[in-house]
Amino acid sequence: MIEAKKAQQFIQFKLIETEPLTIQMQSEYLFETIKEQCLVWQLTEDGVVIESGEFEVEIAPEGYQLTTLLKELPQPKPNKEYHLNLEVSLCQDLAWADAGLVSAWEQFELPGCASLELSHKAENQAPSLTSLDGISQIEGEEFEVEFDAQSGLLTKWVANGEPKLNSAPVDNFYRAPIDNDIGTSEADKMDPNTWLAIWKTAGVMDLERRCTSFNAHQLNDCCLVESRFVYSAHGRDVIASQWCYRIDNKGEIEVDVEVNIAQGMPSLPRIGMEFTVSDKASEVHFFGKGPHENYPDRQLSSWVGQHRQSIEEMHTDYVSQVKMV
Repeated sequence: MIEAKKAQQFIQFKLIETEPLTIQMQSEYLFETIKEQCLVWQLTEDGVVIESGEFEVEIAPEGYQLTTLLKELPQPKPNKEYHLNLEVSLCQDLAWADAGLVSAWEQFELPGCASLELSHKAENQAPSLTSLDGISQIEGEEFEVEFDAQSGLLTKWVANGEPKLNSAPVDNFYRAPIDNDIGTSEADKMDPNTWLAIWKTAGVMDLERRCTSFNAHQLNDCCLVESRFVYSAHGRDVIASQWCYRIDNKGEIEVDVEVNIAQGMPSLPRIGMEFTVSDKASEVHFFGKGPHENYPDRQLSSWVGQHRQSIEEMHTDYVSQVKMV
């Protein structure tokens, strides 16, 4: 319903310019004047509101309203994402809805900083690193992580005395097939031209992982762990990945993953990672598109921001998975 509501909203937005920050709201009503509604706008930095405002909206049928929100944008910071969030809602109770009902919304990505923040500030000393019997152990302020040198995997993560991991983070190159992947295949007769058949032929479902190198280093302000993996199918090395963990003394873990795919491989169903966390985790806080699942059939209604959900709320039921573009 939320996707249908977004797709069928009667107010459309345009970002006219950023200096000054100017938007246009266009009414798609043929006879009704948009009134008794308010626009709330927010300028966010990595999902956190840094500027905001509110004003009343009044637009004639098929008319538009041009509004300047800011004379100039705040100076962007390196490695930060900036967005303009727009939300129109009822200012008061009406016969058909209560005050506060959101009737239209939009999000625009704004220009970021042209330079990168290349180095981390050494605010604290690096956590300790010890390597013994093929295990690299990193300890800091109330946390402990362990890596297995043979498998190259993060096998243990304890914070404030509580284990966080049930299984190690690993590459994930597969997902459940949808109707479009299966095509016109029958239960006992696979169409060889479908994506599902192509993936099976290429061995995507049967990839075998091996660790080709593992290194752990202690730097001035952090520990750096690098693992390289190769995935083989039908006796051929077809995918390579490099994982780089940066762990500071407070237990914050940054992970960068680089994936290279052989030219003969088909487009993969997914390029991502998977792991399982402790059963004690009941809530997820993330920065990105959300708050709901946002495959292509629900992408229009999602927005980039700071989202917090329970594990149960993150599950989405589908009668049959399909793809809409």
